[in-house]
Amino acid sequence: MIGVCCALLGHVFIDRRDRASALASLEQAKQRLTGGTSILFFPEGTRSRSGELRPFKKGAFRMAQDLDLPILPVTIIGTREILPADSLRMHPGTVDLTVHAPVAVTGKDDAAVEDALARSRAAIASVGEGCLELTRPRPATLAYPRAASGARHNARRPYAYAPPP
Repeated sequence: MIGVCCALLGHVFIDRRDRASALASLEQAKQRLTGGTSILFFPEGTRSRSGELRPFKKGAFRMAQDLDLPILPVTIIGTREILPADSLRMHPGTVDLTVHAPVAVTGKDDAAVEDALARSRAAIASVGEGCLELTRPRPATLAYPRAASGARHNARRPYAYAPPP
């Protein structure tokens, strides 16, 4: 279900098992970027089961270098508890996003890619240092839908998203 929704939204999927297919997907993403669309990369390539920051793949950084675009590192904390690995069952919780200062890929060689990767990874790992804004907004609430009587529905029903006022 999630994959179908992602496809309908125009996500570009990268098959890491097939290098030629992965490169073709990156070319498709490049075309979208040059058209003004922002692209979200998860440079670790896959979820960490332990919560540790995994090694970054270079694709996003090479693309930023090729198109002379900055990388905007973002730290996401709390999603493991909300959607555990190997599960599609969501749990209530809070997710913290930290938007860090942009990182430019300065240079056209592999060393420039490695440097931008290292600086982005360090920013994401630091959470708090060099951030554009350090605020803790009120979390959005996840609530069970209520029956007309005010009683809670069965706990197995999906959560309703209510943005903060």
